[in-house]
Amino acid sequence: MGLLRVSYQHFSCLILIITSTFLSCGSGMTIEIKISPPTGKIVHGTNAIHGSIPYLVSIQTVHQQLAFCGGAILDRMTILTAAHCFTDRPSDCLEDSKDCYKIVAGEHDLKHYEGSEQTVVFSMSNVVVHEHYDRFHYDNDIALIRLKTPLNLSGYVEPIALIDPDIGHTDRAVIAGWGKNESNSKHDVEILQRTEVQIFSNQHCHNQWGDDYHAETMICAGAPSDSSQELVTDACQGDSGGPLMARSNTGHKRYLVGIISWGYDCGFREYPGLYTKVEAYLKWIERNRQG
Repeated sequence: MGLLRVSYQHFSCLILIITSTFLSCGSGMTIEIKISPPTGKIVHGTNAIHGSIPYLVSIQTVHQQLAFCGGAILDRMTILTAAHCFTDRPSDCLEDSKDCYKIVAGEHDLKHYEGSEQTVVFSMSNVVVHEHYDRFHYDNDIALIRLKTPLNLSGYVEPIALIDPDIGHTDRAVIAGWGKNESNSKHDVEILQRTEVQIFSNQHCHNQWGDDYHAETMICAGAPSDSSQELVTDACQGDSGGPLMARSNTGHKRYLVGIISWGYDCGFREYPGLYTKVEAYLKWIERNRQG
């Protein structure tokens, strides 16, 4: 049994390919069953305090005002996000030079202006997608947005430090976003949601995901081991590209260790969410960032 992932506008769908052999006739048949899209939203989270996650931005379409992904502020001119956020473009955004997108820093309530927001519009010509991004297997799911104008840093808008391999980090992490709060929900989340997840060992991730998990470039995280609920905290549709943040082993500073990438459904213990491993791309980030 294998997984084939096909991208649609602003999110991706999984197609489960099941091959079964009928012994009675000795022939094989392939059945395609569509199942829930890979994740990018916060499940079983709580409202974040305004300004408590100043590193997070909302990535939106300009005309439709659709918040479809998140991103992390690296500096005044650079946002780190997931490559799959830009796999399929809206029909009015096919020109690379057209300003069809915007990032909103200092965002908290999508429906109400609170005075902390900063908006910068951009086009695909400002986006650097990893040259070896694989849209079917989600390898190298990482991208940078080079902003046209710098952000003004404040208590609501701050950069986050990239993980230092020499310091290490705890296995408890925080994720946040404006994605839906349950799988395939039609309810739009307005207030920024946050929750805690546990970063699992490579062995555990491989046990759950098999060959779809690549330890060199991925992290998996999900319900803390002391949680007994079947439905657990997770990311899902709409949170893709947002940061996985963990504190260092030596202090209280929060580091960017992962990028919300994909998963199976939302909030199920058997399938912890998958994240792009930032540590594996430090050289790529430094080579392609600005500022």
